[in-house]
Amino acid sequence: DISSWVQQSVDGILNRLQIFQLYGLLLHRPDQLLSSTGEELYQSLNLMKKQGLVKKIGISIYSPTELDALCKQFSFDLIQAPFNVLDRSLEKSGWLDQLKKLGVEIHGRSVFLQGLLLMNPLTRPAYFERWQPLL
Repeated sequence: DISSWVQQSVDGILNRLQIFQLYGLLLHRPDQLLSSTGEELYQSLNLMKKQGLVKKIGISIYSPTELDALCKQFSFDLIQAPFNVLDRSLEKSGWLDQLKKLGVEIHGRSVFLQGLLLMNPLTRPAYFERWQPLL
């Protein structure tokens, strides 16, 4: 029962955090929405929003190509995607502009390449030497 699972998951998070509302609820496997139970999952997420338990619903993606299929069927308030000096695929694909026009909030992740950009270049592992000019 997907609806009960979503409700129990959200209730559990709210109880553990001792808050009344989540700012955002993201699916970290958005391909679940394209499965046979995808519509039910999406409706369950929206129900959490309608009940005021969640302010925004969205997905976490790895590639903008995931948005091609998902955004034809579903609308989101929030998208989390990798965005940094080496990975600007969200911008290059045109999705960054599209999402902005749709009013979708975008959360960039790995902006510092999981700390790589903040490391002292002299102590950075040798493996990354070939990217030194970019870093």
